[in-house]
Amino acid sequence: MAYKACLKVHCKCPRHPRFNPEHGRGGVKAGCAVCDALCDLEAAMRTARLRAADAEQAAAVQVKLLEEGRRRKLSAACVA
Repeated sequence: MAYKACLKVHCKCPRHPRFNPEHGRGGVKAGCAVCDALCDLEAAMRTARLRAADAEQAAAVQVKLLEEGRRRKLSAACVA
């Protein structure tokens, strides 16, 4: 059984509301702890999305291999 999770977070730094963590740490002003934490959160979410995409791709390959194996068994049974 496959589960699908969706996580969206909308956070802003109270001192720097226009800061966008998707653009990286270059925009962190004066070593702001909140902006730095937002960058860490963005990096963790990016990693989670990549892992989910990898798992989804691996599952698709596994299904394809199982179907291919079943076809081979059927064709071998028909020839024999």
